[in-house]
Amino acid sequence: MKTLIIHIGYPKTATTTLQDGLFVPLHNQNIINYMGVAAFTDDSGFKKASQLYKQLCGQLHDGYPEIELNDDKLNVLSNEMFTLPYLHRKINWNNNLEAHDFAELLSAYFKRRADQVKILITLRNQQTAIYSLYVQLSSMFIYKSPFKTASSYVINENKQVRKEQLLPYYYAENIKAYADVFGQENIKIMLFEDFINNKTGYSKDLASFLNVNSQLLESLLAEKHLRAKQKKAEGYLSEIKDRNIIQKLILRLRHLKGFERFYCFVKQHVKPGSLPHDIFRALIRIKTSKIQLVKYLSNEELKMIYTEFKYTNLQLNKIYGVRLESLKKYGYV
Repeated sequence: MKTLIIHIGYPKTATTTLQDGLFVPLHNQNIINYMGVAAFTDDSGFKKASQLYKQLCGQLHDGYPEIELNDDKLNVLSNEMFTLPYLHRKINWNNNLEAHDFAELLSAYFKRRADQVKILITLRNQQTAIYSLYVQLSSMFIYKSPFKTASSYVINENKQVRKEQLLPYYYAENIKAYADVFGQENIKIMLFEDFINNKTGYSKDLASFLNVNSQLLESLLAEKHLRAKQKKAEGYLSEIKDRNIIQKLILRLRHLKGFERFYCFVKQHVKPGSLPHDIFRALIRIKTSKIQLVKYLSNEELKMIYTEFKYTNLQLNKIYGVRLESLKKYGYV
């Protein structure tokens, strides 16, 4: 029986720690079949799933193998980009797919490939989650959008929350899209705040869902929290990177169907370690960068976020059984 767990994020909920600190070691110990991050790059060692996100976004037309699931072990796929706000796709690919659209797309893709699909969703209080995402993607926002500050990204000129670009953070509504196609019984919701404050309980809960030893899981998660940012009293420090001229040209050309096929062909047939490969890699990795302070949201702005998302957070308890005590403890409601 081919069973698949798709971890869809959210961003900034220890996703990288789960991917590299948990799923990779479990895969290396032959406990699960981790297929990697379904992102738009194939730089990781787990290439089976590396182009799925682009396929679902309509940016990849051919040139990559089908995903094959293991019959004997639990298959795991992870990608926080499934829950990114649409603005990321709009800026990079001129694509308006919303986060909830991926529920149907994933269902259609795996309908004939998996016997059972379960969805793992890791949530975080919107007041910190949205700001933290802005910090992570600050290079994109600062160079490619009108949102030069976290405040302008979240709050519009009328002093209201920008609902249209924060749709994924209406958690209950986004989760419903997955429950409708995969079944509510196949949805597992976990809180980032438990990962930080109750590692033992978090580990036991996740271990039960993955059907692995809880002590092993907790020991792997206890080792490190990856991608933690440096902070100051006024906000977090972020490395702002800008593409060089070659990267910008490739990005423009990759919107063209013919160039995408050519680019995929080159990446597949130019051998790693060869001189052309090393020269190309060196050129596209050159970036200008600077460290910039991303100021915290104000108390007034945080209150607006709390008020805006309080109802959807209450639905997490009413519909999906997330403990109300935890939601209150961590400031969701």
